[in-house]
Amino acid sequence: MQKKSLGTFILICTILIIGMSSYAEAAPAPGGVEAFYKGKTIKFVTPTAPGGVFDMLARQTAPALQKYSGASVVVENMPGGGGLVGGGYLFNVAKPDGLTIGIFNTSGMALYEALELATVKYKLDQFTYVARTDVLNQMVFTSKASGFKTVADMQKATKTIRVGTTSPSSASAVAGALLIEAFGLNAKMVSGYKGSREIMLALVGGKEIDAYVSTPAGFDDYLANDQVTVVAAWHDKRRPSFPNTPSVLETPGLKPEGRKFIELGKSFGDIGRMIIAPPGVSEARRSFLEKALLAKMREPAMAEWAKSIECNLSPLPGKESKNLVLKIMTDIPMKERPNIKNIITKKYYF
Repeated sequence: MQKKSLGTFILICTILIIGMSSYAEAAPAPGGVEAFYKGKTIKFVTPTAPGGVFDMLARQTAPALQKYSGASVVVENMPGGGGLVGGGYLFNVAKPDGLTIGIFNTSGMALYEALELATVKYKLDQFTYVARTDVLNQMVFTSKASGFKTVADMQKATKTIRVGTTSPSSASAVAGALLIEAFGLNAKMVSGYKGSREIMLALVGGKEIDAYVSTPAGFDDYLANDQVTVVAAWHDKRRPSFPNTPSVLETPGLKPEGRKFIELGKSFGDIGRMIIAPPGVSEARRSFLEKALLAKMREPAMAEWAKSIECNLSPLPGKESKNLVLKIMTDIPMKERPNIKNIITKKYYF
């Protein structure tokens, strides 16, 4: 009996040792992720031309990512199609090795996919989500030449109001088209600008466009010099930086149907900008990048920088970010999609 018990004990110990040995082989070695990144190069894709908020956020976070990871970080601009070019590259070309990330307007990308605005070359539910950087608390800007000081002034316009944007899927285009629809403005969208900086310059000039819906981020010089008029906060609340500027919901006579379009625009704004990576990046590397980026965005110095350019930082982990994107895609009722698609892409374009 004792011999049998001893044999059983030895057998169990042998199994445990083998199992522990197998686990040790399968488990990553301590410092494996750190060792992988050290000396490598991370490509940080931005879907716009240099100088805009996407570009500034990427370049502001790149040094911290470089310091944390031990890798070099190179920011590469891939403008075009409101994120289609950069998104397609990230999804189809970049390797899922954790060495390529990008900052995107994921609400615009969701619109492209959900409303079939174009032949997209990505699936949003398959991207690797690293973190959200900020939410898009947009403002309605007008040129001094237009004379518009309120949304009510814009409602009275007899001359066609020209609203600038880059492409129909951009955040400014979506907000602009929904603004026109919500208030029944006599307006048209003017697309084709390379980035927000070019649009704001055109607005200051006052000859090409009359209005622009965008976050104030990066436009502090124009605001400080009173070169444009801040008409309203696009969403449902006044911004602390503009306490005397009403929200669009404060415009007299807004009908329930119009309110619905403004609330839709707010849900897009809440998705904000997100940092994503190609499909299939390992959880270990995704988490490593997430920790670095969230740590940077939660630094007091980063908050001060964001405040100085009117960027509304609102960091969010990758998994929660992905859930927001997937939710907006399912929240748009199928029966309403053709009408929303028409409003955003065709109805108000020359």
